[in-house]
Amino acid sequence: MLGESSQESAFPNEIKLDKRRREFAARTLLMRAMGNTSQLDFLPNGKPVVHDGYVSFSHSSEKVVYAHSARPVGVDIQRPHPKLIRIASKFCNPDEGGPQSDLLHLTTLWTVKEAVFKIYGQGVNFKDVRLLTPKRAIWQTALQSLHLDIATFEIKGQILSVSVPILDPTDSIQNE
Repeated sequence: MLGESSQESAFPNEIKLDKRRREFAARTLLMRAMGNTSQLDFLPNGKPVVHDGYVSFSHSSEKVVYAHSARPVGVDIQRPHPKLIRIASKFCNPDEGGPQSDLLHLTTLWTVKEAVFKIYGQGVNFKDVRLLTPKRAIWQTALQSLHLDIATFEIKGQILSVSVPILDPTDSIQNE
C-alpha cells in the first residue's frame, strides 16, 4: 500500500530545496519523454512506485537515469569520488577483486550495490551483496540467496549500473 504523499510527490513549487525541485522535474519529464504517463508515488521508505510495473531513478551531477520494467529493477549512476576509497571497507568484500584504491572499480561496486538496494529497499547490507562476475551478483543473507543480473556502463565519466533479480539462477535476462 502506498504511503501518504511524500514531499517529493508534491508539486515542484512546494518542494523547498532547489536541487530536489530539479530532480523532481527531471524525473517527471523523463518519465513522460519515455511514454510513461503513470502516476508516480512513493512508499513510506521513499521507494518510487507506479501502477504499471517497477521504476527506479538515480541522479548524479547533471545526469538523471530512469528505468521502468515489468520486473523489479534498480539503477544507480555515480561519478567516481575519492570518498569511496575511504569508505571501501564498509561495502567491499575481499573476494570482489580489484584493489580498494582503484576508484573506478570501487565506483562500479558501489553502483551495483546501490542498484540492488533500490530494488529491495530497507534491509540490504551492502556487504551482503557480492559481485560474482561483471554481469552477475548475489544478495546473500542467512535467510535467502537472491541472484541478480547486472549491466554496467561508463557514460561520460560516470558509472551506471542496472540490476534485475533472476527468478531462476540458471537463467539470465541476458540470454533472452
